Amino acid sequence: MSTRKAWRGWVVAVLLVGLPTAVACAAPPAPAELAPSDASVYVGWTESPQGWEILRLASAAMSAPLVRDEMLDGDDAISRGFGLLDQITRYNGALGIFGGAGAAGQPMEFDYGLVVAAGAESGKLAAAMRDYLAALLPELSPDEQVIDGATFSRLRQPDQERVTLWAAHGEAFVLAGSEAAAKRLVGRLAGARPAISDNPHYRDAMQRIEPAPRGWSLTALVDMKLYADFLRGIAAASDEPVPVDALLAAFGLDKIPYMAIHADEVDYGLRVSSYTPLGGNGLLDRFMRQAPLTDADIAVVPKDAYLAMITNLDLVPTWEAVMTAVGEVDPGVRAQIEGAIAAAAQPLGFSLTGDLLPALGDTWVIYDAPSHAGLLFTGIVLVADVKDREKLEGMLARTVELFGQLAGGSPAKIELKKGRFGGREVSYVLIGGLPVPVAPAWGFVDGRWVFSLFPQTVALAMDQADAAARKDSLLDNADFKAARPLLPSPAVGVYYADAQAGARTWYGLALLARTLVASLSADSPQPFDLASVPPFPKSRTATHRAMVSVNAATPDGVLGRSVGLSAPAILMAETGLALPALATSITLPAFSQARGTAKRAVTLSNLRQVGMGLLMYAMDHDGRFPPTLETLVEANIVEAKVLRSLGPPGRPFSYIAGQSADTTDARDVLAYELRPDEYGASVLFADGHVEWLSLPAARGAIRETYRKLGRESELPAELDD
Repeated sequence: MSTRKAWRGWVVAVLLVGLPTAVACAAPPAPAELAPSDASVYVGWTESPQGWEILRLASAAMSAPLVRDEMLDGDDAISRGFGLLDQITRYNGALGIFGGAGAAGQPMEFDYGLVVAAGAESGKLAAAMRDYLAALLPELSPDEQVIDGATFSRLRQPDQERVTLWAAHGEAFVLAGSEAAAKRLVGRLAGARPAISDNPHYRDAMQRIEPAPRGWSLTALVDMKLYADFLRGIAAASDEPVPVDALLAAFGLDKIPYMAIHADEVDYGLRVSSYTPLGGNGLLDRFMRQAPLTDADIAVVPKDAYLAMITNLDLVPTWEAVMTAVGEVDPGVRAQIEGAIAAAAQPLGFSLTGDLLPALGDTWVIYDAPSHAGLLFTGIVLVADVKDREKLEGMLARTVELFGQLAGGSPAKIELKKGRFGGREVSYVLIGGLPVPVAPAWGFVDGRWVFSLFPQTVALAMDQADAAARKDSLLDNADFKAARPLLPSPAVGVYYADAQAGARTWYGLALLARTLVASLSADSPQPFDLASVPPFPKSRTATHRAMVSVNAATPDGVLGRSVGLSAPAILMAETGLALPALATSITLPAFSQARGTAKRAVTLSNLRQVGMGLLMYAMDHDGRFPPTLETLVEANIVEAKVLRSLGPPGRPFSYIAGQSADTTDARDVLAYELRPDEYGASVLFADGHVEWLSLPAARGAIRETYRKLGRESELPAELDD
């Protein structure tokens, strides 16, 4: 495959993922008015008049002569694609993904439609789309198709299931993956179809989330029925029975009508809210119905923490709920798990479920703080409530003893030691004889168990966990105090991350990337201006406040809310790639990839049935395989539908005739299907097994089979690189 063709496939993936990623900030029509109400997945965003810097960086880098001419063979499609994305980010828009039932025994089909309210600029977006596709696929020419009064440009690639349709229609730019999707969008723009704002799930979610009245926003809504149907479609295509309905019921997913996420801006900073209705006794419902956290639970975290997670989780009822769910799906699996736990009790000297879980409480805290002087993860501390300290101490000692016995005969000498560190009694494990740089340690204070990788860290954490000894805590942190009134209560989970802790590091990394692109693109038509990058004190990251988020259980569901930015999000914010890009880039590829994986599974299943049929035929015909695959249908060995792939519809598997079961080797190829668009192939071997191989590996195996048969002159043209 040429470099140019390889890059084309990559660019198509980028555009399919990135095009609907255009995000931004308020102006009629609202995003929820653009998408049809029957979208199974909806993502809507408001305009960002300045666009996103990450897209300008990418466009400049791809247009640089070194990249364009040396790496892309002069192909400027990637640069044009990012330029198109940069234009789209400047307007309100909406993405809809529509799910539909596939044929019997096949996975669901998915479609998409994108509307961008670009007003008078819609024609420019349509022209940019045309120019991008012309650069990407110069050998193809679009034609026109009129759909419900709207004139679309249409591009259909050979042997592809879908078309690409786009148009400047009225005050909007419209992009669709099929005629059916285009009809939906045109009907919505004409007012003939209800909008997502009329969808009862959307209205319920927005009522509970209470979006900010103005400013930038992003909203995502997922119909969970689509998810359930999607799983059922995969199960129907599987060779083995999958108890999908039992799984859905066990987790409570059959009672969840939708999931919603909304991001907007408040005075504190970025705010992200989510809501999931819960309506049953499934595992998810039981998992979230925990006792609310108290200030005493939060106070075990130091004021200067880098990060913290505080949550309530009662392990005994949670484990019982898990085992109940497993038993409802497959009683045999539950019996195996319980048998394994019972078997482990003998060497351990205690039961994991009967002794360990009841000894622990329901509050769990993980944090790291600079006052511990840890390096990267080495300062992380775990604090847990304890119901039976004596029993837990005994089980910890027994565990260390057991590891010491297992290490017998090796250079390692594992010892449990006790010492006083900073006035605190701490137990720790010293692994002698080997260069082990940590000494796992723990201590008990104020009804809590404190664990870390060093006894010194445990001693400091015990001071913090001791209500009588601590001086201040996360409750006294200025950002935490400012954020807390913006979050729902009572919370069953609280999460904190100090944005400034990593701001300078992320800014430095981003500055390296920006300078690299500025240098690389200096002689390109679209150079990146390094002067547009402000010094750190005036950068966006310098003003970000800490991220604080909570999960709160309501009578009807779970409301999650986060304000501020965490350190990992700083780089995205610094380059303009914040939550909208993340959310939409996750949504579309997830469905697209899952759909492709499901189709591949069905194709492999069909090919496996073909293999069984070939072996059955050979048993009745002195080891000879049939002259064609259709012979298997004529002999009533297989059904005609299994002779075809779920790739381009109607395409049969390629078959290498003239072989015999008595003379072939296990790795000789009988039938196959090449999928260059997925950079792989489904291959049936002579012993009946099926594999998904990379294109080079598949082509090599097929060529070797023809070579052994002495028929290299018959090699199909599709085997050419």
